[in-house]
Amino acid sequence: MTVPFEQYALPPIAQLQADGYAIVGLEQDERSILLPDYRPTEKVALFLGNEIDGIYPEYRDQCDTLIEIPMEGQKESFNVSVAAGIALYYLACH
Repeated sequence: MTVPFEQYALPPIAQLQADGYAIVGLEQDERSILLPDYRPTEKVALFLGNEIDGIYPEYRDQCDTLIEIPMEGQKESFNVSVAAGIALYYLACH
């Protein structure tokens, strides 16, 4: 599995879409669906934001789908590296 990194994502988003990738953002948002309910049907480019602000709005608006990891208890979010690991494992298994 190749995991490239881009600091500024808008130009790569257009190229990824042209190459047939679904742009999926891992983000707590009113439009998000729960990770266990997401079934990828094509190649996925997963976008993550930082732990404070999440995915920048201009990038979030370009996502085809937003997903979030269901949580219980008092915490509101995972560390971004933990969230990435959970999401990547799920995507690799599906």
